[in-house]
Amino acid sequence: QRAQSVRVISCREDSTDDHRPDAVIDYLAWHGVDAQAVQIEAPTKRAVAAIVDSATSSGCDLLDMGAYIHTRTHVLLFGSLTEYVLSEPTLPTLVVP
Repeated sequence: QRAQSVRVISCREDSTDDHRPDAVIDYLAWHGVDAQAVQIEAPTKRAVAAIVDSATSSGCDLLDMGAYIHTRTHVLLFGSLTEYVLSEPTLPTLVVP
């Protein structure tokens, strides 16, 4: 509620991907936070970097993200958004499990 602006960034990884941040925007509005939805597109292997780049280029000073635990095999094959963001920090990040 004290932020000057709030952006909810979602990344569409392919043409069948239809993740929309509407539920997050509605939740924030319910709590008095005026948030702007930003949807970007990037291939799966580039999605993590695209999200961080979008946040950085729009002047965000805090990245707030959820953490999801995958199996070790999944992380070895596909990587992990959480691991990437925390291993190469470009801006302060709050991770909520």
